[in-house]
Amino acid sequence: MKQPIWILIIALAFAAGCAKTAKEEPKAAGLMFKDDLAFLKQHTQVIVLTDETGQAQVAVNPDLQGRVMTSTAGGEEGASYGWINRGLLASKENNLYMNAFGGEDRFWLGPEGGQFSIFFKKGRPFNLDNWFTPPPINEGGYDVAVQDQGHILFRRRCAS
Repeated sequence: MKQPIWILIIALAFAAGCAKTAKEEPKAAGLMFKDDLAFLKQHTQVIVLTDETGQAQVAVNPDLQGRVMTSTAGGEEGASYGWINRGLLASKENNLYMNAFGGEDRFWLGPEGGQFSIFFKKGRPFNLDNWFTPPPINEGGYDVAVQDQGHILFRRRCAS
């Protein structure tokens, strides 16, 4: 079956736009792991896990629900792979709807909407005015249960 040529043209234009954007918009701040790490140390409690060579490093934050905020494969001078919402972290604000601090990895639950969602109080309409992230996955820290050079285990008791 023959596809219309306009679908191909739109796909190529989209791909070209994405490639152009990636080249023209480098990560503004914290190009190196050490830069992001310095910022995290200034505003949060950060723990760095490393491999035996020290080249692979992961910055995790117990005070931000155990989030992996950024990592590198090139040591402190290497590229930082995470996205950090510097403005929100520096502000120390707590948003009951969702704290978008950034990071590379985070525990999340779904579905976000509908009758089985944990993001709405029972009996409330399913709209953004009533949507919120449950506190145990949105705010507060996690306790470090076990830690060594390359591993960490967090613990948090969550009340219902």
